[in-house]
Amino acid sequence: MKCPVFLALVVCSGLGAGESVAVSLTGRCLRVNGFEAIPRGIFGVHAAPVTPESAADLGIECTRHIITQPGASSGIFTRDGILDPARSKLPVFIDCQGDRFQRPQCLRSPSTWKEQCSEVGRKQGELWRRITAETGQLGATQWWNEPYLNWAERSAGGAASTINQECYDLDKAVEGGPVTIKGWSEPLTHFRWRGRWPVRYRERTDAKTGKATQDRVIGWSVPMPADAKIGDKVRGSANRYWAEPGVEYEWTIEQIWYPVDPTAVGYWSGRQNLDFYRWTFAPWAQSLRAANPAVTILAGWDFNYDAGYWSAWSELYRPLLKEFPTLIDGLTEHHYGIPPERVQAWYEVGTADAWAITGRFLRNWNTECQGVLDPAVYGGSSNASGEETAEKRLWEASYSLADVIGMCARMPDKVGSRTVHNFAGSSWWSECGAAWALRLLKPLRGRLLEVADHDDRLYIAAAWRAEGTGSIALYNQRTDAVDVRLDLKTVLPPARAKNPASTVTMRFLSSDECGLLEIKETPLLMDADGVVNVPLASRTGVLLTTGRLTVAGTVERQQFFAKEGALHRSTAIDQPLTQTINLPAAVLKAADSFALRIMVDGPTDGATLTVNGEPVVWSQHLPVTDVQLMPKQLVSGDNVIVVRLPKDSILGTASVLIDTVLP
Repeated sequence: MKCPVFLALVVCSGLGAGESVAVSLTGRCLRVNGFEAIPRGIFGVHAAPVTPESAADLGIECTRHIITQPGASSGIFTRDGILDPARSKLPVFIDCQGDRFQRPQCLRSPSTWKEQCSEVGRKQGELWRRITAETGQLGATQWWNEPYLNWAERSAGGAASTINQECYDLDKAVEGGPVTIKGWSEPLTHFRWRGRWPVRYRERTDAKTGKATQDRVIGWSVPMPADAKIGDKVRGSANRYWAEPGVEYEWTIEQIWYPVDPTAVGYWSGRQNLDFYRWTFAPWAQSLRAANPAVTILAGWDFNYDAGYWSAWSELYRPLLKEFPTLIDGLTEHHYGIPPERVQAWYEVGTADAWAITGRFLRNWNTECQGVLDPAVYGGSSNASGEETAEKRLWEASYSLADVIGMCARMPDKVGSRTVHNFAGSSWWSECGAAWALRLLKPLRGRLLEVADHDDRLYIAAAWRAEGTGSIALYNQRTDAVDVRLDLKTVLPPARAKNPASTVTMRFLSSDECGLLEIKETPLLMDADGVVNVPLASRTGVLLTTGRLTVAGTVERQQFFAKEGALHRSTAIDQPLTQTINLPAAVLKAADSFALRIMVDGPTDGATLTVNGEPVVWSQHLPVTDVQLMPKQLVSGDNVIVVRLPKDSILGTASVLIDTVLP
């Protein structure tokens, strides 16, 4: 087949002059809140073929496997019961117990669910003891995939939905009355019965038999007058996110009994599903912890932390942390098409709030992501990779580059995993944009290196590899092009420092004439001062590889969070939002530099910031911003941060970053 001629789209294109930005490697390693390496779990996949060949090709370091119905098994085994030759060698492996297509055990087995959950936890803990003995992997286990979705509106009335009427005692159904699970004596706290629903019938023809049938369609989200009676007719369209927009039908009010949750603030789970989750999580996690304390226990909703203007966090995530402060080791989320800078805001909130609630430093574990919409949610195809245009593949690659490089540069300590979802299918997976982003970043491994003098919108992550060579990933999150002047003289070996003129290799993505992506390399000449010029267009990323580097010493970065926790909304103009951050005297005395990290969601026009009563000027380009501070602005003990924001803006977090240079 003859390939159409296609104009090459280069991720680092736009080589024209941009603002000059000076950046340097200090020659020191970086340890952030105890984490000192590029997080290997960030190079992960979900629902993608993982073989020894694909792992080597893409640099896969992590994968996640869903066990549809919780049981004493692990996806690290093949169907024949032997350790998978690829998955068993990955540094990070996540078992997920329970899928969104299954109801929680308390509805599947109302009389024995506690024992079942406990038994699954015990057996899985014992299984991972054996896996660890054979492979060295410690394992991470997640409780349920996307309970925010199918337990709620996505499968309303269906097999996975928690409002499925077959689970409840219909004999006790009264309009607006409490709902009781079959066999239980006490009603549920939040569900209420509703017996009037808009209904229409549509004709379906069996493709094999040609037989015509009529299906009943319940208008779960069709507006209905409060005084509507059985048999009344109404016209309206469904407001569900995958319904035909604006298409109206005539509906007849019929008597059908289903529970509803008045606490649900969106299409996602409300407080009753929270009860179902925490009830079943408790015996599972307690038994798992008792059987194998080494396993990382993950909890969460696989959802956007900030859904419903952060209602998802306050209604679903935070209550789990409060109830299980010692059992939860990490929180799970999914992000599809969410701007990477917003995901960074999630992670700051997640870790800061978890610290305030539990006193523990918890990481955030992404178990599905992509640069496109999730078809399970929005009801359409999101195959932006497969047989699509190069522009879409490049966009998907660029999204992954921004996500990965941004996390490694700004918060490598807060990432447990990132598993990109394969929407392209087995035949096209290796050619999709996300796969090419993983290929491009294969050299980005090893010890974190300190990067100095760059703004928050220029993501730069540097690593010192085991063999002594370096890798530097750059992504320009700004809306304008930049010329990065990368100063490497501090990390040059003595012989090269005397005569630094040499090259650094720049790797980038482009499309070939067939519209497929490929990695290209070009040398960048280092000038006599040891500086390399790297041109970057807006929203583009590259990877640089170097020869051997000289590295000495370590910078210890510690982050101190506010006692008040996260998410404080300004309810009035000029309302003071106060955060109290305790700093140890010994840490302050030994420190070399300080910064205030602030996360704001919403406008900041006219906002003010004070640290211990002294005004501080800051510019909010991204939700998470670091503001340099002078030593005299901080004190040992409690430091009072006061932020005043426009009405309805949210102060997500405030924390202090302290860097100390170690020998």
